[in-house]
Amino acid sequence: VIRYSLVFTNQTAGAVKNVQFVDPLPSGLAYMLGSAKADQPVRIEYSIDGGKSYTTRPLVVVIEDGKRVEKPAPREAYTHIRWTVLGSLAAAAQVTAELEAQVKAAPGEAK
Repeated sequence: VIRYSLVFTNQTAGAVKNVQFVDPLPSGLAYMLGSAKADQPVRIEYSIDGGKSYTTRPLVVVIEDGKRVEKPAPREAYTHIRWTVLGSLAAAAQVTAELEAQVKAAPGEAK
């Protein structure tokens, strides 16, 4: 398991709004569900389409008994994680965002 920490420091003279962190997950890693967090109030969203769209709960469509059913996306489908800081961030203030990812098994290895 690998823990990522992303730190944003407001180096401007005033407050900033709409601060976002976007972290693409490298191929070979699977996001550890529920591990994304931050030390400030944030909205956390996920992408399963290479960062084109984000949602708080990605869903995939599967066919069960001949019917289309939406299910939570598996963790291996997550491609990006985005943190949006709620409110503004004062001059010189920092935000730390974190996530954990697990190395996927190499082809041919036991899972």
